[in-house]
Amino acid sequence: MPIRILLEGRPGAGKTTALRRLAALLPTHAATGFTTEEIRQSGARVGFALETL
Repeated sequence: MPIRILLEGRPGAGKTTALRRLAALLPTHAATGFTTEEIRQSGARVGFALETL
């Protein structure tokens, strides 16, 4: 059974950075899932963009 991890924390804590760095260290296809990036217009959040690992 695969290991599943949910990473949560305050905004700006470095969750996405930590996840991307960890995924880069793992063999290809060893990590699955997604990250999100805010979509902002004129300083207001209008949505999210999903990026798969």
